[in-house]
Amino acid sequence: WNRRVVLLHTSVKTDGWGSVPLTMRMMRLRGKKLGIIGFGRIGQAVCSKARAFGLEVMAHDPFVSADLAAERGATSVDMPTLLTESHFVTLHAPLIPDTRNMIGKAELATMKPEAFLINAARGGLIDEDALYDALTRGQIAGAGVDVLVLGRVDLIKGGLEADRPQVFFDFDSLLYINISIERYIKIKI
Repeated sequence: WNRRVVLLHTSVKTDGWGSVPLTMRMMRLRGKKLGIIGFGRIGQAVCSKARAFGLEVMAHDPFVSADLAAERGATSVDMPTLLTESHFVTLHAPLIPDTRNMIGKAELATMKPEAFLINAARGGLIDEDALYDALTRGQIAGAGVDVLVLGRVDLIKGGLEADRPQVFFDFDSLLYINISIERYIKIKI
């Protein structure tokens, strides 16, 4: 999204090198805010890497103290603050009843229009219908998705990826979806 990787990749594949003018605005990471939801081992590792790129890091995790977050280089904030102030929001929370669909229509509505939502944790953390709606209406700038709810292949085939270049599906998610579809079909049969 920021470096227009998908656009430039597609352009090179279809039209060759130099077919897209290099006049597009690209956001610098330094000074931008990253919000990490779930500040356990993985969230803390993400914090360390993000700080190396000059990002200001905020964290939300009800099980991590503000002192520990500060020790790791993040500012502990509540969820509404994290969502409204972050340029990038990344999820690293477990999928439990309290976190299912923790990012839904209301949460997406509070995010900046230039914000990017990243989910590399569990598919059920985001209400995918609300995400689809937010992306198609341009409510947020984009999403990076490594996981989806079992059986939600509709978000890829003819859905998000087909017409939304600001959505990036990682290879792992596609592999996971293919395996899940096979499992889903076996369960249904």
